[in-house]
Amino acid sequence: MKNLPVARTSDLVVQYSGNEVLIYDLEIDKAYCLNETSTIVYQSCDGKTNFEDLRAKSNFTDEIIYLALDGLKEAELLDESEDHISPFNDLSRRAAIRKIATASVVALPVIASLVAPSAVSAQSCKANGQSCNFSAECCSRFCNFEGGDICA
Repeated sequence: MKNLPVARTSDLVVQYSGNEVLIYDLEIDKAYCLNETSTIVYQSCDGKTNFEDLRAKSNFTDEIIYLALDGLKEAELLDESEDHISPFNDLSRRAAIRKIATASVVALPVIASLVAPSAVSAQSCKANGQSCNFSAECCSRFCNFEGGDICA
């Protein structure tokens, strides 16, 4: 009985929402939304759960589990020291899904990602007292050119 790989826990913010989970990677400012299938596999990556336990608990096939693990690995949400050999290594994701979809009633694992700006980059305007080049940069929409080119 082989255990599942261990999920990465450092530099992540994890928020559960119903049957899905939202994970924000602080290292690369990227957010991931895991559907219910991927969430179940992700939560099972605790270093204790093995494939047979997960199959029994969830009724997932090995193919579904491996497809979810491949997505988690690609998103770098698994511990780097952990490695699993996927039966889909030689297949494109599309071919793997085609192979699974015909035999599965379970929803395919989905890990959607988006790049989120860092807190500094997300600031949309400059606060009063910060230097400016034009008024549109300032939250107040006024750059005081006579007072040293600062937002006022």
